[in-house]
Amino acid sequence: MKKSFKIISIVNISNKDNLECDSGVHVQLGFGKEMEKRGHKYVIYSQIDPDYWIFQARKIELGNTKYAVRFGVPYADLLKNILKEGKVDFVLVNQPEIAASVKAILIEAKLYTTQIIIYVHYLPIYLININTGTLTLDPSLNEGEIGEIILSKVFEGCKIADKILVHSQWGADLLANLSEQKFGLSLSKKISIVPPPLDNALLEKIHDFEMPFSNFIAYPNRLYAHYGTSELFKQLHYIQKKNPFKVYVSDPLANQSINRKALDPESEKLRIELKNYPFILWGLDEDRKRSNYYNKLRNSLLVLAPNRKAALWSMSVADGMANARPALAPNAGGYKDLLPSDLLWNNERDLQEKLLSLLREPTTWKHYAKLCYSYVQYLNPSNVGKKLEDCLYDN
Repeated sequence: MKKSFKIISIVNISNKDNLECDSGVHVQLGFGKEMEKRGHKYVIYSQIDPDYWIFQARKIELGNTKYAVRFGVPYADLLKNILKEGKVDFVLVNQPEIAASVKAILIEAKLYTTQIIIYVHYLPIYLININTGTLTLDPSLNEGEIGEIILSKVFEGCKIADKILVHSQWGADLLANLSEQKFGLSLSKKISIVPPPLDNALLEKIHDFEMPFSNFIAYPNRLYAHYGTSELFKQLHYIQKKNPFKVYVSDPLANQSINRKALDPESEKLRIELKNYPFILWGLDEDRKRSNYYNKLRNSLLVLAPNRKAALWSMSVADGMANARPALAPNAGGYKDLLPSDLLWNNERDLQEKLLSLLREPTTWKHYAKLCYSYVQYLNPSNVGKKLEDCLYDN
């Protein structure tokens, strides 16, 4: 009989204004359901109402800005709650930068055998020169040149962690290589590849792979400057002149409060910029409900990934593929593990050729719709849950 574990997952919620659009929430729901199904105890620590979760949860104020969640650990509150838990086998830290503080809390709570798992779902890197190994830091996390500090805190977390989860093989290789080159750390034995699970709502078997009678493609991603949004839409503006189509922009953070929007003014600038393009269809409030969002993807012709060269993964692209829609992404980063290689583009001309081929050729479209759908079936929650559980048992 397998041993059962108690796991505390410390979760930062980036979109409190619309939890249905928060990818981290859905990852935790997937992980928690699968761990509980396998006989483990999964306890969520987050800044939202504990009643939202379908398993045990505690409310902890983890910060409301991109810097607060990385530097503002609520030490006393975490310690007070962890002292109530009794024996804890694992703490899953979803913000690697706070792993050192969590380690100190566990020591103070005399939980010396509790293991720390960090989930590296994001690195503050915008671009990597594969020839020189030079990094360009993510400008959204490098104000006042603080990006290098954030990166070092991620690797501090890697050093402290007993186990490290990453989305993709590309991400695992990047993490291992960077840790060796920049910090002299050997992480390969700690790393497990555990991609985000699909939503259970996407597990229904699809039999119809016919091209829909619609005229729009979907961009279901956040409007961040460091996602290459401006550059990508300039390319789309040029391409759609050759073959008219609309682009549905879901804009999942559109309903954030004024204060939250003020923390990332680049997103608001992008909304203003994109409104100059007549081919854009903006997501409505009702589209931000999960079921309506999936229906919108299902009715689209294809899904576009952000033009982010160092992306570790894209849950929105996986959502589109699970809805049997072809996806196009840059030939870079974790996209190489997620998409068929034929659907990765290298430059503007390549993007144009691949996009127009899918729009103009129903046979090509159908082939890649089936292929994309098959590519993400391994992301079903049961399979991902097993990967996570295997990591727990792996000593």
